[in-house]
Amino acid sequence: MEAGDLESFMNRLKWKEALYLMDQGQDADPETTKKILDQILPKESNRETILFRFRDRLMEVLGPSFATFQIPPTQIAFRGTSTEVYRLERPLLQDTIALLFTANPSLSEVQLSLEMQKPKPYRVKLKLDGDTIETLADLSRETSFETPILQEASPELVFFEKNREIARLQLLFETF
Repeated sequence: MEAGDLESFMNRLKWKEALYLMDQGQDADPETTKKILDQILPKESNRETILFRFRDRLMEVLGPSFATFQIPPTQIAFRGTSTEVYRLERPLLQDTIALLFTANPSLSEVQLSLEMQKPKPYRVKLKLDGDTIETLADLSRETSFETPILQEASPELVFFEKNREIARLQLLFETF
């Protein structure tokens, strides 16, 4: 639960009250009971792991749910300098999200931005080695993470819709 998240706090309070009432032999309302069970029962996996290999200025993408393919960089000029950006599109619920990677010249760190075809107010957490490093509070307004991702790190993106986790992307990087 993020600090200052009143809706999440009130939901947890309602659930605790319902659990207490159920312990005392009273029934909780059906909607609250369903929410409690949804929190407890295992969910189908919404996690995907993707391996990125930088090889000869191409980004090779490997994953368990798709065939290996290569992405050539796109040159983008900004304020007199140019940089290479690699773009990977992945399905997210009924939408498509684009992950935009900008690597430094030595390929030791990567900057990450996200784009959606139809912007949604998803909250996205960037986790490095299990710790939340940065949060984009509203993907329809913020799209870039300021924290660079080092090649040795094990970054994970966690997507939320209305305080409910909807997807996780585990990203692994290699350089040849």
